[in-house]
Amino acid sequence: MSGPVAAAAYTGSVYRTLADFYAARPERKLSPEADYGVHWTGPGPLSAPWRVSYVQGTGEIYATQGDRRTEVLGWVQPDPDHRFGPGGDPHGPAYYGTLDRVLAGWAELGRGERKLSWVRLRLESYLREAS
Repeated sequence: MSGPVAAAAYTGSVYRTLADFYAARPERKLSPEADYGVHWTGPGPLSAPWRVSYVQGTGEIYATQGDRRTEVLGWVQPDPDHRFGPGGDPHGPAYYGTLDRVLAGWAELGRGERKLSWVRLRLESYLREAS
């Protein structure tokens, strides 16, 4: 991959629980995170809701069903935590420009449109543009 920002789609990075996800790489638990909604749906009409989040320290985008199944959907180059930079507010909200660009428009999606497949497609598209 080339370009200033690389991204990758993961395959097979599935954990039985959210705790297993954090235990596999301890730096995940120490990193700030940003959430991208809690009402995403997976495959199947009766899929329980998923939460999509970004781990700033590792650049991972993951989806979890509460404390149950957790899946890494992809990776983007980790963004710096601007809250602690010049003019930053350490108590302000986390803002990570890379993933915000990748998932642009997610907040406007209707509840029925918030599918994990949408996130995967956005990550795949970003990967093609970054390489």
